[in-house]
Amino acid sequence: MINFLVRLLFIPFFLITIAGWFGFKLYAETQLTKALKKYAPMASDYADIEFDTVNVHISGKISISKITITPVKIFKSPITAESLSIIFPSTLAMMKTMYHFNINEIPELPDSLRFQYDGIEFPLKGNEHFYTGFNYKKQLRLKKELNGILEPVCDDQYIIGVNQLKQMGINTLIDSLFWEYSYNSENQKMLVQFGISATDLYKASLQARFNKKGTPVIDDFMKIPVLTNAEFTYQDAGLVRMSTQFCAKSFGISTAEYINFITNLPDIFYYYITGSVPNEAMKKAQINFLKNPDTVTITGNFPPNFHPQAFSVYDPELWVSSFGLSLLVNNSPVSPFEILSPTHFGPAGGASDSELANIPATKIEPQIRKERQSQINYGENDENFLFVEELPSNQQEEELRKHQQFIDIPIHDLPILIGAWLEVHVEPSKIFRGDLLAVDREKLLLKVESPGGSITTPIKLHLVKSIKTR
Repeated sequence: MINFLVRLLFIPFFLITIAGWFGFKLYAETQLTKALKKYAPMASDYADIEFDTVNVHISGKISISKITITPVKIFKSPITAESLSIIFPSTLAMMKTMYHFNINEIPELPDSLRFQYDGIEFPLKGNEHFYTGFNYKKQLRLKKELNGILEPVCDDQYIIGVNQLKQMGINTLIDSLFWEYSYNSENQKMLVQFGISATDLYKASLQARFNKKGTPVIDDFMKIPVLTNAEFTYQDAGLVRMSTQFCAKSFGISTAEYINFITNLPDIFYYYITGSVPNEAMKKAQINFLKNPDTVTITGNFPPNFHPQAFSVYDPELWVSSFGLSLLVNNSPVSPFEILSPTHFGPAGGASDSELANIPATKIEPQIRKERQSQINYGENDENFLFVEELPSNQQEEELRKHQQFIDIPIHDLPILIGAWLEVHVEPSKIFRGDLLAVDREKLLLKVESPGGSITTPIKLHLVKSIKTR
């Protein structure tokens, strides 16, 4: 009797649940298809977007199949993908998010979300400039910079180019892409990851951890919260080994001989290829990696109040000490890890030896703009500079600056300009604008405004091309 009642109650419930799910599936797929067809033409100035079908899965995944993106101006060939998957933590989370979208409410984001493109076909032909480091313009620049100093190191190229990739049977460098996040509301920590890969070639991913106050919602998700640490990992699955063997064959020497050759190249080669020169520890790690290509990992543990924009305004030589960077090659730490850019390579700086020698190592009492002088005290041995939490500069002040006349000033006049607003031109083509906080024989400290606050950035004097003030 009890079994009969259970079956009597369970079977209708089961049938209603199944009918409800298929009803939701049909409705969701119809609405999503309409929305995609409605909004896809909005991107017509940049690309034509086509797709085949939309499928909503009971596992909490939405998949869009057979995607074709034909850029209008940038690429010469269309980009296709077998599928785009949007993966929710649960079916309920997917249904809840879609419900809020349907009633035009801004929903809270689920605890995790993953976007994943699979089966990407991005042919090399006609799209060479997409692959940074493998484009024709960079090859020309390297040949110009290294002409008469160093012969090409792989076939007729200084770096592996598109023709070499094709000869190795490589038709694309990206066939899968993903980005995802996971949020823990209890400790208010958010993990964001981005990754790309090519089958049998490599996998690369970047993950970053944030402090995120409150529950993230769609409209504020893209605002950058406090970044605590990050990790970049490259895992080789054949690309390095294939390229090393290819270049060795083009030279007519063994792979071991070729590895020995490229690890003994002059520093100027590394400078023009990467902008940095490896020290002995890094060269030893490079040899280890070339002989046994496995993984390369760079991690960073950032100072308080860190803002990601600091990477663009900080001198790269200060990244390691200021951002707590560490390097592992094949799971072994590389120490010391340094980013070195010798002054005798590249364009000459704007400061002469005599000018540098005349700059005192201590602060001098400011003579102009005293009212804006920072009250922060930087010791002479202070290498780790924190980021100051302040309001951004007023937009009206920025507009006034555009209409004011600027004058060039020599480096030896910097001590009397502490507190002044400067425009510092740095080789090769960077410009920093901000208040001068301090100066010594090696560097100046500039307070640069950024969204949500300001960044105190050291700038090495030997990199300075020119300095202007109002």
